[in-house]
Amino acid sequence: MKKNLLILAVAGLALASCSNDETVAVNNNAPDAISFRANMAGTTRALTDVTTTTMQTSGFYAEAYNHSGNSTYFAKTLFSYSAPNYVSATKYYWPTTGELDFIGYYPDVDAQFTHPTWNTFTLSPADDVGTHKDYVVATTINQTKAGSATGIPMHFKHLGSQIFLKVYNSKGTASGNLKVTVTGWKIGYISKSGSYTFASSTATENAISAPTISVGSQKTGDVPNAYSQEVSSTDISGDSYDTSGEATQLGTPVLIVPQTAITFTSTSDYATEGYLPGAYIAVKMLIEDLSGNDLADATANETWAAWPITNNWVAGTKYTYTIDLSQGGYKEKGTTGEDVEPWLNGSEIFFSSVDVTPWVADAVTANWP
Repeated sequence: MKKNLLILAVAGLALASCSNDETVAVNNNAPDAISFRANMAGTTRALTDVTTTTMQTSGFYAEAYNHSGNSTYFAKTLFSYSAPNYVSATKYYWPTTGELDFIGYYPDVDAQFTHPTWNTFTLSPADDVGTHKDYVVATTINQTKAGSATGIPMHFKHLGSQIFLKVYNSKGTASGNLKVTVTGWKIGYISKSGSYTFASSTATENAISAPTISVGSQKTGDVPNAYSQEVSSTDISGDSYDTSGEATQLGTPVLIVPQTAITFTSTSDYATEGYLPGAYIAVKMLIEDLSGNDLADATANETWAAWPITNNWVAGTKYTYTIDLSQGGYKEKGTTGEDVEPWLNGSEIFFSSVDVTPWVADAVTANWP
């Protein structure tokens, strides 16, 4: 089995807003309305990425809390771009005393992104990867009017991790006789939900820390949780797919909650659960030789070829996995008592020793009648 991993920079995730806290009095007599200066951490084209341009077009949502006691100063409010700052339709003004904490986010809360308390958020990307979004959040803490005369800085960061998959076939038409047709892929044995907590501290800005993941949430019963997608049937056999540098991306990227992958450790778990016991990427594929002989038909049997993966997936990072499909991968699903087995043994058929028995010269006397 062969697996190449390339870690690139950045993709997205989120947080949003609601408020169940009591709203306290706002000082509307101060001369300067609260405004923001916003920018984005690095972005790449993947999902519909949130960028600084997105913010300037759509604005973002913000909430303010009194630094002492965390009571609400103003609830969720849309701040729109009015160069060079972001301002709200309803103006809010600085208190005469005390400091404020600000939380900003985009897009708004939805089924995949909730905001149960003033400083907590839950990210739960949906099963349908086509609905995944880039959620971003910013926190600016312990601010006063005197320190924010030109607007409050808001540095938005992506909350999630993105997973990309590229594949190639080193034994295709250019260098072998192996035809691989791909119809889907997934990432499995992972948690699908995580909770973030932002503390009101003396620091100007809260870092995006790893979310809290429930123990055992990588599977439901004995079945691993997975994000799966179908792709247009793709023949990974031609000359243009035979090296890692020519690998093709399959489908769309998957947004996941940042987490540490459960590592495959033994075949005994596989025999008990019937699934590969650890985080993996699986590809749905038909493996044939170029004459059409079926070598390992994963598609027809509704099974998959899987590759174990080990990673600490970090927020705001894009991970691209590159796999040589000619190695066959492991059987993702088996039967009780079965050890982990590869679909292929990873080797083409070849002969190790060839010799030719030499001709024997034998003199024959011909007797004429």
